[in-house]
Amino acid sequence: MSLACQSALAREAKLTIYPQKMSTEVGKNSLLPSSTSLNDGDAVPLYHKAAQALMADKDWARIDKWLAMPLDRLPLEEVQGALERHMESLKVIAQAVRCRQCSWPALTSGTNLSTNLAEFQRLGTLVRLWARFEIAQGSPESALLALRTGFGMARHIGQAPGTMQYSAGMAVAAMMRDEVERLVQTEDAPNLYAALAALPKPFVDIEKSIEDERKTMTSELLAGLKMTREQLESKLNPVYERMRVRAKRWESDLALLLAAR
Repeated sequence: MSLACQSALAREAKLTIYPQKMSTEVGKNSLLPSSTSLNDGDAVPLYHKAAQALMADKDWARIDKWLAMPLDRLPLEEVQGALERHMESLKVIAQAVRCRQCSWPALTSGTNLSTNLAEFQRLGTLVRLWARFEIAQGSPESALLALRTGFGMARHIGQAPGTMQYSAGMAVAAMMRDEVERLVQTEDAPNLYAALAALPKPFVDIEKSIEDERKTMTSELLAGLKMTREQLESKLNPVYERMRVRAKRWESDLALLLAAR
């Protein structure tokens, strides 16, 4: 058995689950915004707006510290204050995830889609803190709203063309998965079996991201890099394989959480 499998099984063994009846209300505990809640707007400018609204202050070092704490040691008043200071970004993210369209520009050799990727992951951290705060307060419905926002954002970002965007989106999705794990271990947690089972598989298609990237290998780009297509692909293929492994690990971790639930 691989070390990754052993680690995942060990984590599953530590889960304390409180059995709950499954909701009969369709989509009640969904982990993605429902199709009926979507509007015809475009999410891309909203994500950029949310990133621009981020405050550059001391909160980020403290947020990392809070997220490393056990749930029962979270300083709720301080966390609430930080969330309130970043409320503008959180509100805009909540609008963005309810947009039916997310029209990222096509990836070309001259496109720079890496702009704001670090900020997008920071936005994911902020949503994660929101979810953690609601779980610690014993507010499962509010925690679900935060998780729904985070998973929606993760999928939007991951679907942008290119593997850097895929990785950023899946990093946010992993944050949300970890908070789902915390939520299901609380005594009043709803039954999330149907919600977990309903998440898209794959959550984001790594093969499409790789294909988008390969299409940018134009003769002009190759000439600029002084490489042949074969030489460039030989450098990128090991990276793509590692990304495929991480994608499979995400699906495996989700399956273990689903089985535990």
